[in-house]
Amino acid sequence: MKKFFLLFLFATLYAWNAGAQIIPDSVYTKAGFVTSIRSDQLGQERRLFIHLPMGYDTTKNYPLVVLLDGEATFKAFASATELMSWQFLIPPCIVVGIPNVDRDMDYAPLIEGVPGSGNAEKMIAFYRDELFPYLELHYNTSVKILWGHSWVGFFTIYVMLTEPGLFDAYIATSPVFRFLEQVLDPENMFDRVSGKKIKFYMSLGGEELVGEATKNFALKLESDAPESLVWEFKVKPDKNHDSNAILGYIDGLEFFFRGEKGKH
Repeated sequence: MKKFFLLFLFATLYAWNAGAQIIPDSVYTKAGFVTSIRSDQLGQERRLFIHLPMGYDTTKNYPLVVLLDGEATFKAFASATELMSWQFLIPPCIVVGIPNVDRDMDYAPLIEGVPGSGNAEKMIAFYRDELFPYLELHYNTSVKILWGHSWVGFFTIYVMLTEPGLFDAYIATSPVFRFLEQVLDPENMFDRVSGKKIKFYMSLGGEELVGEATKNFALKLESDAPESLVWEFKVKPDKNHDSNAILGYIDGLEFFFRGEKGKH
């Protein structure tokens, strides 16, 4: 009798656990899904992490946020974006995370003395000629926002200065400017931005070590940015290079959507 009772108990517990394990994910617990596209520009298959806003309506258009460093940022940043929309701070957004293959070289402009650099233009072409057409075919997108941090924060600014019309807004948190003056002439770096109605948000952590290149860019932004560029630059006290990332992202989205609160 005791053996029968134990067998019955184990069977009941197994059935209960099995039932608990097949409960499906819901929109409240799942950040998004994974897909991939073939890129001729990059010569490889590229994974995409995609978040559709809660209540996604195929008859409506949604802002598109592209996150770099997607393997590290997508889950937290897509969730933060959904929360901001839930709180009526920003409209609902489609969020696409781009995971890295070769972070250092994929986003590097052509830099003298750096073997393997020069792929930034290929990445820009991937966005323009392959990623955006794919997303526009499958989803209803409107304005486009690019976010990057640190090294890919530099890439974000590089895209803005070389092909500014690719996105409507650029958010760069703690960008690394080490190579800026090697790839762009400081005297005319904002020339291509002139006349383009775009927004730019940049933030640094107050505890970061700020080099001369960063200071020089901030001065150029103040003196040379055209009137068509709406920009904001903030230093966050008590934050470092890493902790500034998601806080700067949140502030950058609020900056871009200022005046759009509650428009769901």
